[in-house]
Amino acid sequence: MQSKVTFSKETYANVWPEMKALVDEQWKEVPNFGGGESANVDTAMYEAVDKTGAMRVYCVRLDGELKGYAVFFLTPSFETT
Repeated sequence: MQSKVTFSKETYANVWPEMKALVDEQWKEVPNFGGGESANVDTAMYEAVDKTGAMRVYCVRLDGELKGYAVFFLTPSFETT
């Protein structure tokens, strides 16, 4: 049986419970960036930004299991006036 890889846009609220485990794993891999047992994510801030529509979360899944993600915040350009 062939594995199925999917890429999708998801909401922070829906994916955070799964994303938390990956965030904590990645946090431990960065020696000078925290290195604690788990990341101290301001979930209330992420939820607030997500509700405004100014956040995009893209996920990659293998057979339905979250394997990676990218989070983008939509803001006006800081380089144009």
